[in-house]
This record gives sequence, structure tokens and C-alpha cells, in this order.
Amino acid sequence: MRRNKINKEGKFPIFMHITINGQRADASVKRNIAPQLWNATKGRAYEKSREGKDLNL
Repeated sequence: MRRNKINKEGKFPIFMHITINGQRADASVKRNIAPQLWNATKGRAYEKSREGKDLNL
């Protein structure tokens, strides 16, 4: 989650990090999530809401 890129709804964009042969690449998954629905320790959304379940799938 990029905390420095908040949108008008108060949600943050979700990015994925991929490392291949020591080269890191970042890509947007074109989804946003509210900060209270994000579990930073696990790097995924809490599944207590429909939005979180859909994002993790």
C-alpha cells in the first residue's frame, strides 16, 4: 500500500513488488483500499469486509 498517494475517498493504491534474479519491479494492481482494512504485517487486506475478501482473491 502506498501511504503517500491518498485519493479523494481516503483510500490508498495497492502495489505489488516482484523480484526476479535480484531485480525488483513495482506494479500497480489498479485497486484501492481504506487504511483500516489493510494488514501491514501480512501484506494483505483484512477479510472482515467484502472489499478485503475480493482484493485478496
